[in-house]
Amino acid sequence: RVMELAYQTAGWEQISIRDEMRMEFESEERAETHPHPRELGFRASEHLNYKDFAEGLADHQDGPDTAYTVNYAFSDASEYEGGYLYLLDSENNRSEIKPEKYSCLVFLGGHTVHGVTEIRSGHREAFSTETWYNPDIPVGTTLWSSTPSAMEEYILKCNEDGHDWVDGTGCGVPFSSLTKWGVSVDDNRLGKYENDDDGEEGTGKKRKKS
Repeated sequence: RVMELAYQTAGWEQISIRDEMRMEFESEERAETHPHPRELGFRASEHLNYKDFAEGLADHQDGPDTAYTVNYAFSDASEYEGGYLYLLDSENNRSEIKPEKYSCLVFLGGHTVHGVTEIRSGHREAFSTETWYNPDIPVGTTLWSSTPSAMEEYILKCNEDGHDWVDGTGCGVPFSSLTKWGVSVDDNRLGKYENDDDGEEGTGKKRKKS
């Protein structure tokens, strides 16, 4: 209902129509579109405890595969100083929001630059969910490997194995641990790769250390 309300209030139906036309006439990637909320699945969910991010989170996008991002506030605005969630529009105009406890904010996280300002004191806690034009990702999957191609491969393997991938209860097929750049999540955790120097965040794009 939250997604439905945000979709209708923001007028995102026009974006859905635009994306459908792009898919038909410009070969737009299906996974990078903004469908109606009833067609969405969960791409990732994170409990965000900002004790380790006192300096805030710099400008970033959640990746083109993410349609809408939903942020739930677990801390009251009075419990911390700073820590504003900010959004930049296409003309680089900045909006800052400090949500009330248990409220939520829905925005186009995959295509909107956003971040969190420095937390000067107190405790900020939130829960973030990214949705996409695919079924729900299996529990335990990392965001780095949550790609449309990996999801398609997973569904095909589950079907070949004779299991129902929809409810996820009977499919024991492992989900891919590779990012779209061919980097394994384990190698990244072991520090064998470092960020590329292209300024992209959240893509999982890496280059091997020499």
